[in-house]
Amino acid sequence: MGEIGQTMQLVRDCTLVLCHASTAVSFAVLFRKPLMFITTDEIERSPFRKVIARMSSRFAARRVNADRFAPAELVVPAVDESRYQAYEQAHLRAPDAVDGSPWHVLHTLAAQRQSS
Repeated sequence: MGEIGQTMQLVRDCTLVLCHASTAVSFAVLFRKPLMFITTDEIERSPFRKVIARMSSRFAARRVNADRFAPAELVVPAVDESRYQAYEQAHLRAPDAVDGSPWHVLHTLAAQRQSS
């Protein structure tokens, strides 16, 4: 089990993110880590199934049922850059956000204020 409050670091340092539909998805997108959506028979009978199905469909990823799966399903998927970018733009960035370090942006804004 991972350390509580260490999700970002664990995702950053991993090779594959096993998830349902949680914050780990956002970190996987930001760090460009492959995603594998895991479910179970119990989850498939619950309302949470729709949440996982919706999230996995954003990445065109099949859900792997941990209660019954074929070994061929356990292949690390490739990162689909266009889907990751779309998710990042839709859910993780403000529409007018500037790419780059926030410190660089603040420094540039401060310099502009001083010169005007």
